[in-house]
Amino acid sequence: RSSISIILNYVEGYARKRRLVKINFFETAYGSTQESKYLLEFALREGWVAEGDVRPALKSAHEISAMLWKTIEGLSGEEK
Repeated sequence: RSSISIILNYVEGYARKRRLVKINFFETAYGSTQESKYLLEFALREGWVAEGDVRPALKSAHEISAMLWKTIEGLSGEEK
């Protein structure tokens, strides 16, 4: 659920005109990346998934969250 929420909130935010509304959706997407990373790490600790399967997903989640954060910071720094 959290993984699909990342892209859905990003797409909805991207479609919005107002900067603060965009930021809200992008922040929600960012929060979902953090939730997804935690769930992947939890599943690994519990032995539900193999490390070789989880590490690439964690790397992607980290990269996506960094891109989202940079986007949020950029929008937050724009003049109102």
